[in-house]
Amino acid sequence: MKNFDVNVAKKLSNNAARLSYLVQLTKGKAKRSIECCVLLGDDGYAVARDILEKQFGHSHIILHAMMNEMLNCRVTTSDPESMWRLISMMKKCEITMTQMKYETNLNNPENLLKIQHLLPQHNQRRWANKAQEIINGKREPSFRELIKFLENEAAASNNLFGRAIKDHTPRERMTKQTKSFFTNKTYDERCPNCT
Repeated sequence: MKNFDVNVAKKLSNNAARLSYLVQLTKGKAKRSIECCVLLGDDGYAVARDILEKQFGHSHIILHAMMNEMLNCRVTTSDPESMWRLISMMKKCEITMTQMKYETNLNNPENLLKIQHLLPQHNQRRWANKAQEIINGKREPSFRELIKFLENEAAASNNLFGRAIKDHTPRERMTKQTKSFFTNKTYDERCPNCT
């Protein structure tokens, strides 16, 4: 609602116009719950805001919805952009919860663990090590620290060296052909027992 107030409501001179925009800019269940307010005239705007606040304005419901959205995000090593999508969702959640004075629940270890489980195993291990450093400093890891960690991981996977990393199974590595530095001959690195 704060975004609506700043970008729309303040620019309009009457409540009927505000209500009209509010109905147009909402969707789904929220829209269905306030559509009937247009029949109330100027009073409809205040009633619509009250309905939205009561049905959708509770901090714990908003946190739950945002956490569900985040938990549906899968981060894979084959899609480096997936990490950035998760980070964007986390930042959106952090900003929203901070504005609502509800940020303490973000730092709940259960929430941090849920997000950790979305990550590829190598990122989970590195986060566990980072979390241990934080714990050694006599603090608990925070949501913000997890975001910073993930930003660093995403940046590393997107730089020249991160993009050059190839996922190969040990068997694929054993069967690749390599050229000797000293000769122009190609050697087959396959194990004679594995062929």
